[in-house]
Amino acid sequence: KEKCPNRRGIEMILDQAGGNRLKFAEFLEAAKAGKFSAAWIAGGYINPWVEEDLTAAAEKIGFSIVQDLFETGLSAAAQIVLPACAWAEREGSFMNAAGLIQPFEWAINPPEGARRDGQYLYEIAGFTGLYNADRVRELMAEQMPAFSEVYAPPAEPAHAH
Repeated sequence: KEKCPNRRGIEMILDQAGGNRLKFAEFLEAAKAGKFSAAWIAGGYINPWVEEDLTAAAEKIGFSIVQDLFETGLSAAAQIVLPACAWAEREGSFMNAAGLIQPFEWAINPPEGARRDGQYLYEIAGFTGLYNADRVRELMAEQMPAFSEVYAPPAEPAHAH
């Protein structure tokens, strides 16, 4: 149910990985029908975002991992609950509205016990050590050339304060 421009980047990654793409309503319908044996659902919103239809659908998924900032109805139904990091605690890249890859860095450390999303995924992919967004982007570019073209903002004018 991604609403930001990064949706295109996520779709590119899913296509590369051979994953299926469903519209949110299709996901809900399939989940309610018990068609998923597992799901990893990530949130990260301060405002309540979990609606009753998502909670009902998640209860039909055999095994669910929920990663979020706050406890929700999804958390109660999950087999594993992972603490999420807020946007200011993450690093990585996203595809902007112009289709360009934009890197971003964390501004503050996450609370004790919380791991950045990238660290979870880095370890699941079989890598050891600390997640480094630049290195991951380089690895992704080997399979998806768009990730090698990183947007660099124009330099500030010399007279800027």
